[in-house]
Amino acid sequence: MSADPTQIELSFLVALIGIKIRILSDLETKANKFNNFVSKLNKANPKTAAADLSECHTAIDCMQLYIMGDPKKHDQEVRRQEDQLQNYLMHARKSNNGILPALLNSQPIMKQPKPTTFTRGSPDEVRMLMEYGEKFFMTFCPGVQQRIKKFLDACQ
Repeated sequence: MSADPTQIELSFLVALIGIKIRILSDLETKANKFNNFVSKLNKANPKTAAADLSECHTAIDCMQLYIMGDPKKHDQEVRRQEDQLQNYLMHARKSNNGILPALLNSQPIMKQPKPTTFTRGSPDEVRMLMEYGEKFFMTFCPGVQQRIKKFLDACQ
């Protein structure tokens, strides 16, 4: 995204952030499922089918392909999605520096009166966006607060 962030609707940027976080969450879930599978195999009682399976690298590789796809492509996709997320977070912060803190803790902005209009970059823009999108965003995007906090911490 090379456009001037002040020319991109903040709601669009927040939607893109949500989508990227959801994709990353799904990718992490797949990796965790595979890692849990391998961990259980490694802890299996000796002389069981599971213990025998833990010695069969071809079977483990097949399970990895089944659960999360090609490991190299999976890792590349995680990096690509993380890079895009960082880019969108940066653009959102430049567009309206109040949006990311509001996504971390919406209570201060939600205590303000509901605006009838807003201008780009204003607190009213954030208030309006949080009014309509907060519940959806927090439900749809697991891990959003941790990722935003990590981004903001890295910016300081």
